[in-house]
Amino acid sequence: MTEQELLAKLYSDLFNGSPWIDVNIMSTLEEITAKEAATKVFPNFNSIWEIVNHQIRWRDTVMKRMNGEEVESPEDNYFSYIRDRSENAWQQTREQFLQSQEQWLQQLGKWKKKELE
Repeated sequence: MTEQELLAKLYSDLFNGSPWIDVNIMSTLEEITAKEAATKVFPNFNSIWEIVNHQIRWRDTVMKRMNGEEVESPEDNYFSYIRDRSENAWQQTREQFLQSQEQWLQQLGKWKKKELE
């Protein structure tokens, strides 16, 4: 198994497969309501929804950088306020996360071992 294949398997298992910890990200997020996802347990902590958005935007930036594009990290470090807190918006965010996972796995397969190092 190549490094790319191993990384893809690990990312896949953790995201929506059967990782060694017996839970995966998407199954967990499917059980969380929009209200729960948007809730901040403490004022200075990020909500689940903000963390999911952070991951989506972070992945996009890493992929752009790996393809030679210069991208600066924003002041908010990819953590932005959730304006639309509806169930529909939460579903759309989960779908975007799934799309980012698919793009991430495709990109992993393209990177050479030297680029991964």
